[in-house]
Formats: sequence, structure tokens, C-alpha cells
Amino acid sequence: MTALDTNVLVRLYADDDPEQVEKARSVVNAGPSLVSDTVLLEFKWVIGSSYNATHEQMYDAIEALLHVPNMHVTDRRRICQALEGMKGGASSGRCLPSRLC
Repeated sequence: MTALDTNVLVRLYADDDPEQVEKARSVVNAGPSLVSDTVLLEFKWVIGSSYNATHEQMYDAIEALLHVPNMHVTDRRRICQALEGMKGGASSGRCLPSRLC
């Protein structure tokens, strides 16, 4: 299983550099991969701060990661709980760290 770096997830989200996006897709499609809690938090922070993602866009991006074939998160139950909190209107800044750290 390959551990994915924040940069891979950001490239997939941003879809702004065809060469880098293709490399990121190749890594993800090569086989089972793992996204750690830390990488997920960094991903949320980067898309919010550098790509101005809204609360809803951050929710959608994280939820989409849970549906990528062969992509696993460290603790799916906690991630789903954090997403439920976000869906209920809780700040992603408070919800994700409190459930992941």
C-alpha cells in the first residue's frame, strides 16, 4: 500500500497542471493507497487557504476521497463523524481537527 502525500491530493483537487494531475492519477490508480489523518488535515487547510475552497467545497472534496477505489483513510469512522459535523454546519476548522487529532 502506498501512503499518499498532501501534494497528490491537492493536484487531483486543483486539476491545474495536466502533467502533475496525470502523475497524481497514476499514483492513485497504481494500487491500494493510504491517506493519513495528518495528510487529510493538510489537504483541507491547503484547499481552503490556497484555493479558497468554501466549507461546502471542502466537505465535498473530503467526501469524494472516501469514494476513490483503492484509497483508504487511517480511520474511516472518525472521518465520517467529522464529515457529519461539517454537514451539520460545524466549522471544518473545528470539526476535523477535533475528531482527527
